[in-house]
Amino acid sequence: MARRLACLLFAISLIYAGTHHTLHTMFNQLASSLPSIASTLLMLASIILLGALFFGILATTSLHAYLTRWISRPVRWVFRMLPENHPALQYIALNLSANMIGVGNAATPSGIQAMHALQEDNPTPERATNAMCLLLAMNTSSVQLLPLTVIAVLAATGNTHPWQWWPSMMIATSTTTVFAIVSARLMSRFSKGRS
Repeated sequence: MARRLACLLFAISLIYAGTHHTLHTMFNQLASSLPSIASTLLMLASIILLGALFFGILATTSLHAYLTRWISRPVRWVFRMLPENHPALQYIALNLSANMIGVGNAATPSGIQAMHALQEDNPTPERATNAMCLLLAMNTSSVQLLPLTVIAVLAATGNTHPWQWWPSMMIATSTTTVFAIVSARLMSRFSKGRS
């Protein structure tokens, strides 16, 4: 349904642009901005690859254990429904720490591994557990202590002070993360028979 709606809106905009003689201007603007688009995409790809490389190396070193210990207390407190040495807790800690420094793409593999570990203990595999819903909510809101990707995009697009947005990003993402945790906790109280 959403795909059909998007195609319909795209077709309507093309017809409108064609009938109002703005299609030529749109294509000229697109062609003139291709070099800046390419350089921005190249820079973003390098940041994503660097983040994935960093967290790939991190997962194979003892730094992973240190990082997990550092963030394990808050993770343990938030995910109280899990046993103390649950294998998903390490993956959750790595996922949240990657999101905190703004390399969300590098966080994806550990998030998937955390979901797989949580699914192994799921008594009803066709339904998500409260811990799975909580992880999804926190991963979606993802507090950004160091939003590298956003700052890189701002710098690539010519912003002379990309760090000026950092306080507002931190306040906004911290607020959404707290709201996600509270919402998931409240929703878990209304769901019966889930772990």
